[in-house]
Amino acid sequence: MLFSDITDCEMLVYRCIQEADNEIGLVGIMDELEKKYQKDWKRSTVCTFIAHLIEKGYVNGRREGRVFYYSSAINDKKFLEAQVKQFMNFWFDGSLEELVQYACLAKGISKKNAAEVVAAIKELPAASFSFIEVKGSEELWKTRIHHCGMPRLTSMNG
Repeated sequence: MLFSDITDCEMLVYRCIQEADNEIGLVGIMDELEKKYQKDWKRSTVCTFIAHLIEKGYVNGRREGRVFYYSSAINDKKFLEAQVKQFMNFWFDGSLEELVQYACLAKGISKKNAAEVVAAIKELPAASFSFIEVKGSEELWKTRIHHCGMPRLTSMNG
């Protein structure tokens, strides 16, 4: 995972919240977890994961009467870019070509066609890729208000 402060289980809960068209309640989250990920977690378990996500700054929560509604609190595009960059750096030493080759092979694309895709990518200007970096943990704690902040996402220079 990109951010060391989010667990795989929290990521599943976050994904259910992020994919919702609007705010989503606990029952909706639990239904999505069951349908998409075959997770039949207890209510208290899901509530714990949601509380962690709120504390870490990934999710917003609001109360309406006796029901709580949740929504994503982060820029999903930047978060996904950061996830891809983390994955690429960890598994492929930052090599976009290797990542694309493995992605093509995993999809059953021939080695020849994969090589053509990599060649086409090499011809793209570097500005086509807007990967981001995450500032260190010292930045994380500067913006603590009610809940912990999450690492600030900023564009890489060059």
